[in-house]
Amino acid sequence: MYPCALAPPPGLRSSRPCPPAGPGTASMAAPPDAQAGPQPAPRADGVMRHLPYFCRGQVVRGFGRSSKQLGIPTANFP
Repeated sequence: MYPCALAPPPGLRSSRPCPPAGPGTASMAAPPDAQAGPQPAPRADGVMRHLPYFCRGQVVRGFGRSSKQLGIPTANFP
């Protein structure tokens, strides 16, 4: 699953839409689809042809949890 701030690479679909974001929208998140079952993993060659991604923008300080949990550097865009 891709983070809501990033769209999946062309040709790949997310299994669920991202919930609305912002103040007062937490209770408006869409319920999980009862019909959705396990989704097959995308083929590595299909995903890898769209890499690397490059982003440009201001990086802000986060809470320091993501890079510790993932073990790789992360960046927070506002």
